[in-house]
Amino acid sequence: MAIEFSAGFTISTISVGMRSLLSSTGQATYDATTTGNFFSCSLADYNAVFAGYTDAQKVGMDDATFNTSLNAAYTGICASVLPQSNSTIPANTYILGFACKMINNSNYTVTPLISTTYKGTYAAISNSPVMVGTNRVYYLRKNPPITSVISYVGHVASTGNFDQATTSYTNAGFDCSSPYSTWNNRNGTMPHFQMFVTTTKPY
Repeated sequence: MAIEFSAGFTISTISVGMRSLLSSTGQATYDATTTGNFFSCSLADYNAVFAGYTDAQKVGMDDATFNTSLNAAYTGICASVLPQSNSTIPANTYILGFACKMINNSNYTVTPLISTTYKGTYAAISNSPVMVGTNRVYYLRKNPPITSVISYVGHVASTGNFDQATTSYTNAGFDCSSPYSTWNNRNGTMPHFQMFVTTTKPY
């Protein structure tokens, strides 16, 4: 969209529709998803959306770390946050997707969390999509609102156990009771978690 002024200059708002980046299966799931909610997607669609936004950046674990595995359980009902430098969402960005991994082969829900204070009070970003199996699972978010202030993210499951990546962290955190506001310090390995954001409007 562009606004043209009489003096001859314009202001443009750049947007790239997420739907156009998806496979036919991904588009059907996107169409059936409520605005603002996360939906399950393939790794191919997750990667295609990330690649479709030139300014997209990943928060949490980088790909190399995310693709390792200890096969060691971390209690799913304990919310987790990575160290502050790994958990920060810049202001004025759109949260486009996230990924995680369970160690139990059952159906659970996973809830991405957000707070405006690191290790403050965290609440659900949106819905809690179903997570099935022990493979890495990927989610995208339909028409997310802009995150206008610097924020911090984490995640929690309804039950079961997350798997953990092999990297050890210092000053990460966990909280095993809702509301997630009383964080315990954790030094060591952490559950798989990755999120990505863009400053480009995705719809």
